[in-house]
Amino acid sequence: MIEDMRTIYFKLNDDLSKQIYLCRLNYSISEDDRYIDRMIDISVRASGSWRKLYADLELIKNEKLVLFGNGIWGDTILSEFKCLKWKCIIDNSPTAEEKNGIPIVQADAFFAHYEKEKIVISSYKNRRGMIEQCTKAGVREADIIDISSVIYELTE
Repeated sequence: MIEDMRTIYFKLNDDLSKQIYLCRLNYSISEDDRYIDRMIDISVRASGSWRKLYADLELIKNEKLVLFGNGIWGDTILSEFKCLKWKCIIDNSPTAEEKNGIPIVQADAFFAHYEKEKIVISSYKNRRGMIEQCTKAGVREADIIDISSVIYELTE
């Protein structure tokens, strides 16, 4: 088995692939989440797209922000951008009342009381529908921040 792993390792063509492979092996052996975090550091967080996204979000960190989408990408955004102040999470089919202390609100109920917050789109798969739902509710396009494309590009 060790020889198979060595063979795979030496067939990888670049240092980044080798680093990711070693992190994944170490995670498989230890189940230590630090190896997964390291894989994300050297691949996703090191990319220019991610650094630009982070810098853009840093500029609006003091504004009231709403996260649209309570799925896996929403979880990723909450985890990666802890510096942001989230007013709430909106979702078309909420299954809970809060996440990490942030209220989860049904989307139509939120839009009925929309107060010019900036809305961060989390879902790549549903982004067009989410953006359309926002604009139909009177949200200006300038107040819609679609970060789902960057996350999808870097993780899929």
